[in-house]
Amino acid sequence: MLQDRWHLGRYARSIIVWAKKHRRSLGYLFSGLLLAFLGYYIYRNWQVLRQYEFTLAPFYLVLSITLLVPTFWFPALLWWRITADALHAELNWRVSVRLWFTSQITRYLPGGVWNLFSRVYLFSEQGVSASQTALGLVLETVFVLMAQVLVFVLSLPFWLDQATSFYWALLVLPLGLLLIHPAVLQRTMDWVARLQGRPDLPKTELRGSWTAMMLAGYTAGAILGGSAFFFFVRSLYPVPLQLLPVLAGMVNLAQTVGFLTLFAPNGLVVREGMLILLLGWQLPVPVAVISALSSRLWLLAGELIGLAASRML
Repeated sequence: MLQDRWHLGRYARSIIVWAKKHRRSLGYLFSGLLLAFLGYYIYRNWQVLRQYEFTLAPFYLVLSITLLVPTFWFPALLWWRITADALHAELNWRVSVRLWFTSQITRYLPGGVWNLFSRVYLFSEQGVSASQTALGLVLETVFVLMAQVLVFVLSLPFWLDQATSFYWALLVLPLGLLLIHPAVLQRTMDWVARLQGRPDLPKTELRGSWTAMMLAGYTAGAILGGSAFFFFVRSLYPVPLQLLPVLAGMVNLAQTVGFLTLFAPNGLVVREGMLILLLGWQLPVPVAVISALSSRLWLLAGELIGLAASRML
């Protein structure tokens, strides 16, 4: 029995090593399979899609982009506060914002992680060490995910019958609040510093008021982004205003799932597939499909406008 377990553990380790070695190829294979299923779904509903007459409401499209662009400035400015308060990096906020936008745009390159490497590189040229930037990325990721989950949970009372499928998310909230407790965050940062072989990094006393302020900032950005997505969908279909919290919760959940799906580069296809599934509960299938797929271009447009604005600082 012990020998069988030893062989099983050996095979498991071999599989893990192989998966790490071919992570990028597996990621594209996973995304390709999801894309194939998505294509099959569109093919099955092609007649419905073709017969549906779409109309574009320019006012709501412009409004959605107007609300979308600031959602990229929220994390850019909050990242500057992370570097200043938690990493003790003396960096002008204009420079920090420009570098944040520059690093973010590289996440559209193949691989899905270039934004992390580019941020480390860009900030190292400004005197912020790679170890410090890595610690900041941990903090940023925790706050972003927690804010998205929080907005999703707050939207559940507006989901009516569909909410019963997601009440499990209420269990995630206490865990998320525990993760952003200053003591837990401090231990996490110390653990990451030890992993990097840099226990000598400057110690930071994270205060409860600071973490609450940061979470509030990221949550405000997530709410604004969800509202922008609602008006984007409304530019394609007359969605009633009472569904604004529902669609805001849906897009934040889809973004969280896309981010956590490690095999999908930058959440490619996963986010869109999740959005189609969720939107299909409230909207006609053609609207769900077109809204989800075109929202990638919409996001890219908003990010490019934010990048252009940051270059003017």
